[in-house]
Amino acid sequence: MGVKEMVQQKAYIAKDIKGKLVIILKNQNGENEDFDEKLPYIVYDENLKQIAEGSTDSYKIVLESLDVSKVGFISVKGKFYPVTRVPEGRVGQPTLYEYSWGLPIVSKSKSRFHVDLFDRGKINGKHVGWLIVSMFLQCQFEGFKNVTEEKKKEIANQIKNSILHFWYKPNWKLIPRQTRVVPYVPPYDEIYVKFVIETAIEGWHWDDFEITIVEAVSKDKSRAYVNSGMGNMVIYYSKGDHIIVPDTSGSERCVVAHEFGHCLGLEDEYHESDQALDTDATLWRIWSCFIHGAPYKYDTKSMMLSNREVRLRHYWPFAQWVKEKSVKFADVPEEIPYAITDGNRTFFVEEDLWKPIEYETGVKGPGGFGNYRSFFFAIGDDDFQEALQRRYSRALRSNANIPIFDSLLVVRLNLQLYFANEKGDREGWTDDEKRNVMWRIVGQPVGTARTREIIDEFWNNRFYLTSSTGNYKRTAVLFDVRTLTDVESWPGRGDAERFNWSDDFEIEFRKNTDDSAIDYKGGFLKGYNILLPAGCIDPKYTGLKFWHHFGHLLGLRDEGGIWGAGCIKDGKKYFNEYRDDKDSVMNYGENVRWRHYWPFAQWLNKTLADYNERYVVNDGSQEYHL
Repeated sequence: MGVKEMVQQKAYIAKDIKGKLVIILKNQNGENEDFDEKLPYIVYDENLKQIAEGSTDSYKIVLESLDVSKVGFISVKGKFYPVTRVPEGRVGQPTLYEYSWGLPIVSKSKSRFHVDLFDRGKINGKHVGWLIVSMFLQCQFEGFKNVTEEKKKEIANQIKNSILHFWYKPNWKLIPRQTRVVPYVPPYDEIYVKFVIETAIEGWHWDDFEITIVEAVSKDKSRAYVNSGMGNMVIYYSKGDHIIVPDTSGSERCVVAHEFGHCLGLEDEYHESDQALDTDATLWRIWSCFIHGAPYKYDTKSMMLSNREVRLRHYWPFAQWVKEKSVKFADVPEEIPYAITDGNRTFFVEEDLWKPIEYETGVKGPGGFGNYRSFFFAIGDDDFQEALQRRYSRALRSNANIPIFDSLLVVRLNLQLYFANEKGDREGWTDDEKRNVMWRIVGQPVGTARTREIIDEFWNNRFYLTSSTGNYKRTAVLFDVRTLTDVESWPGRGDAERFNWSDDFEIEFRKNTDDSAIDYKGGFLKGYNILLPAGCIDPKYTGLKFWHHFGHLLGLRDEGGIWGAGCIKDGKKYFNEYRDDKDSVMNYGENVRWRHYWPFAQWLNKTLADYNERYVVNDGSQEYHL
């Protein structure tokens, strides 16, 4: 159903006799509704607080002992009927409505829910609208022993209440962002987003999402996932876990609230190697969650990453919906952009929220060496900006003046890993040994402890990029490394070191050797680009470590050894001016220098030339450039 400029369905109070309230439901054509089956309904007051519920197969709803003045809306299986009191006039007439199969901002996940925009009139001198996002959930139960109807209803209510607890923000609102030379009066000064979740227990319904709740054998088997395209959610539930009921033991989190974000069309914000290493993942789950560059992977408290806090950006699809539909209003000649505010921050980005402004694959470093991908994102004003700022402050460990960032450059490498013995035969490794190498690179948990990524530890948050011109003046840099090797965890599956077209480099780790070899340009040496000793991921290793070799993948050359001392190549003598910087990561040390970030400033200066940007490298106390 598309957006229409017409009167939506209504409900009329027909009688109020002997304490019984009779409400007549009318369709969009003004005719009595005709239902083919018995459907659940909920009665709300004008503030969307539930005050009654029941079921009906008729256009008449009879309510016992309910004050007529309290009734604001009737919802029948997620379809809203604003109640009109005859002859006083309308209450909450919808201006626009839509049954959404994916909001405009969403590119990969499908979503199914109702969107209604209601005109609430003037409140404190401002024209106020309500954007009501409603979803009808059908709950099915599998594997439960002797579960009662009361228990089923309790679980369904817990799902509903948990979603509303995390997602409904009474103080958050959409506000018009006037960016034109000659602004005009927008139709709404404030639009508040309201969530209405309705549930039904089993049976057959025209639901928005069907939730299958399976009793898990133990808490460690509890999990949940969504197939947005099919309109299904599966929850493996164990009493006392935080799948359905929020965890209050520490940082509050709830998995079903995260999955609800997928029902709205939001993507996971963790990177795909996390997803690919999920041993319970099915193929469609792995490929449905890919995000270019993973811009929000270090927003560790985000609902779409760690099931905890809804961010302002998670309301961005609603702002985009209002913007694209705003031309339906009278006297509005073009789309009106809306921002999201919580009263302290105001979130707005000019571009698509999850898509990069600019990107390039197969990027080469200095001299045409290296092979990686660059993604440049605009980031709005929400908690992610503070998360980036905190990470830089911790990494620099100084009184550096770290700015609030308005953009992010993600430098990403896809690595395909292979494992061999000292002779080069791909054998002699257990799955646990392979996983430990992978987890050291991408930061996967080992047992119950979390191992920090090597690259995050040594390369990230050392410098950032600044520009005194253009639209994006403060750019954080994030190195994002993915391993494409998929080593399964359960017995009998073995490993899967498969050929993958999407890798940037193929690395073979060998045991019991200190030999290494690198083809800087991405060619092949007997089926791999890079040969590394297995010990190089260990900080105690005495040779050149993985974080040094990572610099080569970015196109950086050695600053010590024969290149540092000078050498003859093609009849010419070359010297390296940094050969005496022994602490440099590209020599024999571990320190990333500003010059190692300079290629990324150059890439932005080239790529954003049309934006009039000119970037230098910054560490919070000094600017650097060549």
